[in-house]
Amino acid sequence: MYGIKSYWEKEYGSPPYGHAEESSLSSFSQRMGIDIEQAMILLKEKNIRVDAASQTLLEISRTNGISPKAIYETIKPKRSTANAKISSLGRRTLEELSNINKINLEKSLKYLKQKGFHASPQTKMKEAANALDMTPYGLFDKLKVLQ
Repeated sequence: MYGIKSYWEKEYGSPPYGHAEESSLSSFSQRMGIDIEQAMILLKEKNIRVDAASQTLLEISRTNGISPKAIYETIKPKRSTANAKISSLGRRTLEELSNINKINLEKSLKYLKQKGFHASPQTKMKEAANALDMTPYGLFDKLKVLQ
């Protein structure tokens, strides 16, 4: 069966989370771990018109005749090959990431506590990211710089 979701993903790609295109640029950036000021600069450099960070990705895409995915591709942080995606990141525990020298466990636990989430070494990235209204990769980007 070829449903709407299959069509959408074929045409526009999978969104980073459900109904991401309905999020304001501000909340999307926060959830994805993207600095909003940097996002606005990158969009301006690509001549993508944004009137306010409160506009949804869908509104911005319609105004500019591009897909919401193109907006995300423009503002997402560029990952170096040294920091390539870790498989199954959402299912990894903080301790696992620490053991493979990707994050500092002590500093990560402290950061999460400061953000209002009390984590343990056995906390899975998806659980911590959801508590902070982020994706696991957005949270990982924040934690890896705490080394």
